[in-house]
Amino acid sequence: MLAAAAVGRIRKFARWGYNYAYHFGDLSAAALPGHIAAKAMPKYRKWAQALFESAPTSSPRSAKAEQALIETVRGAGYRLRDDPKVA
Repeated sequence: MLAAAAVGRIRKFARWGYNYAYHFGDLSAAALPGHIAAKAMPKYRKWAQALFESAPTSSPRSAKAEQALIETVRGAGYRLRDDPKVA
């Protein structure tokens, strides 16, 4: 119970937080308008282009998000469980 209560207070999981220097914040800087241009790092601009039909935009629409995410993860050198392309 104590662990569950502590998890509720965590604002980030690994690098998946909302400030800059965390994936959500950095991806937001690349995908959404209104961020400081210098915060839209090339890695996250590439992610935004792969995940959304256009970026930056105030209304991001999925560009076949699941497949784009898989290809982005593969391109970063990670292995996917049950992936037929990884033997």
